[in-house]
Amino acid sequence: MKIKHLTTAFCLIGSLCTASGHQARTSLDSIAGFEDLGLAPESYWSGQDTNGLNDFQSGGFLFENNFNAEWQSWNGFAYSNISLSGYDTSLSYDNQYRSYPGGGSGSTAFAIGYTFTGSPAIAKTPDSVLKTLQGVYLANNTYAAHSALNGDAFGATAFDQGDFLKLTIVGKNRQTPTDTLEFFLADYRDEDPAEHYFLSTWEWCDLSSLGPVSSVEFSVSSSQSNQYGELIPSYFCLDDFHAGPRIDTFLLEASLTEAATNPKEPLANASAGFDQIFQLPGTGHYQVERLSQSDSASVNFRIDPEGNLLEARFLQANSQGSALFKAVRNGRSAYVRVMASLSSTPNETKEGITLELYPVPVQDRLHLHTNEPSYTLEIFNMNGQRVAYFPACKGSMEIPAGQLRPGLHVLRVHTGTGLSVNRKFMVL
Repeated sequence: MKIKHLTTAFCLIGSLCTASGHQARTSLDSIAGFEDLGLAPESYWSGQDTNGLNDFQSGGFLFENNFNAEWQSWNGFAYSNISLSGYDTSLSYDNQYRSYPGGGSGSTAFAIGYTFTGSPAIAKTPDSVLKTLQGVYLANNTYAAHSALNGDAFGATAFDQGDFLKLTIVGKNRQTPTDTLEFFLADYRDEDPAEHYFLSTWEWCDLSSLGPVSSVEFSVSSSQSNQYGELIPSYFCLDDFHAGPRIDTFLLEASLTEAATNPKEPLANASAGFDQIFQLPGTGHYQVERLSQSDSASVNFRIDPEGNLLEARFLQANSQGSALFKAVRNGRSAYVRVMASLSSTPNETKEGITLELYPVPVQDRLHLHTNEPSYTLEIFNMNGQRVAYFPACKGSMEIPAGQLRPGLHVLRVHTGTGLSVNRKFMVL
């Protein structure tokens, strides 16, 4: 059985954004990425050129900002492209414009939310049009993180057993709440310290369960408060509003040389550990769930939480299938499409022959590197059908793999000395 972890596949993140009267795309399918808001490098906007309640627009969504010119303060949403993450003692309150991971989620710009009791940070659709959202990337804010991790002069103490920092997310259909989500930016409530975490990365939060909404309200709360309100500054960071999750791909392979001989058992099995598949750092337990059924009746998947394993069971020869899985560990999540294949043609090595393929899996151009001066090349699908033939090849070459159907293929090189070498590769 062979295991390969493959390159991350990213969902669309970029978008057209604007604020303060600039024109923007208004399609509700446009992701709010805060990249085109006219900011100078390493700067921010919090409403300082306005007074009162205003909206700024990014992608197809509006974000409320309320700036008090007399007090030079704001609440609701601001935006920033400051890339530094660490707390700078010389900046004091300006640390509020930094995300704890530094910059945005795979980009430079992001939004900052600041809330207090009765005043959530609100994102909404133009003209209250109803929209079912995919999700959003969330992160801790540097200013709030400093108080939570170190304490401050205003009464906050460094987080310990029982502490938490939480976002409450409420969807609304006009004025009617649709559903409520909780997203923990930090969670020290578990009796087992191994389960404690303070998020240091951008994490995706699924908003689809809110249903069709015209607005989403974000409120910050924590385990530390007094009669005047929250002791931990009520900030959070937000990016890629209405984006889907980033999805990795993991390949499980088995060959019939490893097949079971008992007819009552699956023809072959392939398995991998959670750490290999999801690669989430931390000390806590994995929580793994399957988000989709196998797309093949000949491949079944099984989650073994006690063994921290995910297993593919093959019911037919030359079969392949995939399913989408989600894992959570210490507040961090990973989405992985596990692709499983069983082949009767194993990879071969022949002494003196160099044969390398990359990238694997491939979407467009497959690069072949070999030390053979001349050879012929064939490509077969999982049914054994030849789908490509190159009769006169010399040295390294590029193969237009994007023209092949998705799935597992076998590449076979015939050398001038009469030897043949097989290599398997996956087309996405």
